[in-house]
Amino acid sequence: MQPGQSASFGPISWSHCDTHFVGFNPYRKFRAQPSDYVFVFAGVLVAAALVAWAFFG
Repeated sequence: MQPGQSASFGPISWSHCDTHFVGFNPYRKFRAQPSDYVFVFAGVLVAAALVAWAFFG
């Protein structure tokens, strides 16, 4: 398929898909932001606190 051409699969047309307008590129290399590490650390901290609470009440 050429750029600018729309593919239609049943009732769904890729030219009108919501990811088309936001620039979604599934082949883009992932680069983690510092906020990603903050969210992961906060999640691990909450999980550890819940496990400690379950064991020590």
